[in-house]
Amino acid sequence: MKNKFAVEWLRAPQHTGSGVSHRQAFTLVELLVVIAIIALLMALLVPAVGGARESARQITCFNNLKQLGLAAQSYHAANNILPAGIEDVDQTTSGEANWGWSTRLLPQLELQNLYENLLVDVYPMDDMRLGTTNPLYDSFRKAAQEPVSTFLCPSGMSQDDGADRRDKWFDPKSYDAAFAASNYAACFGASKSNIGWAWIQPVPPVWLAAQRTAPMPAVRGHTFAAIKDGLTNTFMAGEVFARNASSTNKNVYWTAKWIGVEKAPGNGGHGTSVARTVGFPLNSVAGSTQGRVYGFSSAHPTGAGFVFCDGSTRFIDDTVEYGNPANINLYGVYQKLGVCNDGQDVSAP
Repeated sequence: MKNKFAVEWLRAPQHTGSGVSHRQAFTLVELLVVIAIIALLMALLVPAVGGARESARQITCFNNLKQLGLAAQSYHAANNILPAGIEDVDQTTSGEANWGWSTRLLPQLELQNLYENLLVDVYPMDDMRLGTTNPLYDSFRKAAQEPVSTFLCPSGMSQDDGADRRDKWFDPKSYDAAFAASNYAACFGASKSNIGWAWIQPVPPVWLAAQRTAPMPAVRGHTFAAIKDGLTNTFMAGEVFARNASSTNKNVYWTAKWIGVEKAPGNGGHGTSVARTVGFPLNSVAGSTQGRVYGFSSAHPTGAGFVFCDGSTRFIDDTVEYGNPANINLYGVYQKLGVCNDGQDVSAP
């Protein structure tokens, strides 16, 4: 008779040398269930990761705006005036290229070397821009093309299909690259017809009115005392996102440049290189070429970031109240925040 223990051993599952028993493989149904669970988890996680990345980009963007606000405060402390949104040194109507507000803030942003390489206080910008073969201006050319992280929103570095960062009138064709872009522009009030000083003589009264109410006007900046509506209730600057404003002319005014403008003191759309207006709804896209060209916009969902004249920052939703642009007494909250002395009570939402 066979040994009882030998029989039981023969009936028991056999083991490999590693001590792991052989098991049946996954069935097709089990495999499909596992794949479905993984797909569901991915569907839940991807939007969360994308949202976290956008939140991080918004934090960086708001930090940039905060730095610009603090730099403006420092500039005012040193000069008892804010820089002009669109500078015109000799205050003529010659239409020469000139510096923007952001260039004047470079020393306050700890970018003194960049400021000096631009030769801001040595040669007129118009000479340097047009004298592209003059070796005296080599440092200007290199500096003007240098991206500055403080002027770039991580979300806004992308752009709509068809929009072109090279301004066909501003950027010299002989340059190997365009002037560096910016995602921030000064607030030039609620004008719908002109951003910058006009050289039509006499200057139309409506443009003069817009100039008086602009927080960051052309030619000469305001003192804090001139901002009658209060520093905490007045935009200093906001976001700009390059949009395809026209299917035929794709490289005119809708991108911003931190360096300045092609024609000072502005002449209509030329001023949009460094300044924008609340005369059009925020993030105006559909059906408004001028709104895309002249207005503030961002690549963030639902709104855009702004820095106020007191240096504070706020995200303004693009559903913010927008009133009658033809009547200052019927302005909405957005328009009231974009002018500096309309005399109407308003608080940032």
